[in-house]
Amino acid sequence: MYAIELGAAEYDPGDAVTNVFGADYAMLPDTAENGVLAGAVPLAGVVRAVVVRMRRRGVAPDPIDLLGTCTLRINASVSVAIGSIVFPGGAAPVESQVVTTGLASAIAAGQSLRFFVLSPTWATTNPTLIAVHATVLIEDSAEAAAEAALRQWLVDWRPGAGMVYRGT
Repeated sequence: MYAIELGAAEYDPGDAVTNVFGADYAMLPDTAENGVLAGAVPLAGVVRAVVVRMRRRGVAPDPIDLLGTCTLRINASVSVAIGSIVFPGGAAPVESQVVTTGLASAIAAGQSLRFFVLSPTWATTNPTLIAVHATVLIEDSAEAAAEAALRQWLVDWRPGAGMVYRGT
């Protein structure tokens, strides 16, 4: 299992705008997918979970606690729904997060990852100084194959009988 971290510098979200985040924390998010540096996938595997965290240090939104929609993007072509995250109200600094498990999206070495956050429409005041960060957890293919082989060996093993090899 390994992780790829994605995010951007703090930004002020607009109403109903999709912001794209990549692997360069010094850059602001962009509204164009090719406007941010993508995270590179080093090993083939399967995306198993994504954790998205949001922190607000500036002005609280009005109304408070509206939901934004998070999406993981693989290779600028496959969208994986992550879920909704709260744009938090209350005294700053304040945080929120969404954890999505049970994912099974295959990825190949060399592909790219970005994530999108679609902001809601606020009635009067948009929040300011929002930081967003995503951790993408990937089960690499070699690790999964070795684990499956070990599980099968444990199923096949019988006390006193030694190891039974089934072959693959």
